[in-house]
Amino acid sequence: MKKNPTIKAIIFDIGGVILTRWNNDSLHDYAIGLFSVEKEKYMQAFNAEIDTLQAGEITDIEFWKRVCKALNIEPPADEVLDDIFPGVYKRTVRTDKKMVELIKGLRAPGKYKLGIISNTIDDHVKVFKNFGFLEHFDEVILSNEVDLYKPRPEIYKLALEKLEVKAEESVFIDDLQPNIDGAEAVGMDAVLFRGIEDLKREFKKLGIK
Repeated sequence: MKKNPTIKAIIFDIGGVILTRWNNDSLHDYAIGLFSVEKEKYMQAFNAEIDTLQAGEITDIEFWKRVCKALNIEPPADEVLDDIFPGVYKRTVRTDKKMVELIKGLRAPGKYKLGIISNTIDDHVKVFKNFGFLEHFDEVILSNEVDLYKPRPEIYKLALEKLEVKAEESVFIDDLQPNIDGAEAVGMDAVLFRGIEDLKREFKKLGIK
């Protein structure tokens, strides 16, 4: 992170920043039990297809059917597969109300343009669109809707284009280091999210008020 007094846009990740990070262990434990398979084999099958799902190239039902095919098992009914992601997601994620208040303050007239870049899937989007925080952002870039995902440079460049700012006029906040590295690689400032109080300190260093 470098001090940049000319920041015009602040761009946020969703999971682990605005929302509590959803519990991957709960998802995997549920799926392993549902499919009655060994964890190692399941994880190999899951990881082989997850980027394709996040890029919006397949539906979640198609994703789980591919996982089942890799595991050499008969998939459950479509309605069962269709509920895996949203069911676990609803049980594990919550909005960070303090973060939402911070974001609303940044949105005050004449302050900053606000954006989102998030790796998502259709089912997660259906859930968090009802949480109400998206209304505070000027541009929302979701991987499954744009066929791109972090840390590929194209998704950051798309957000900058939509917000009509240069890379050096923006700062990106994410809780995963590879995504921070991706933002910095295209010339953006970036802050690794470690909690709201730490973020406020980093904003102060950047001259963000």
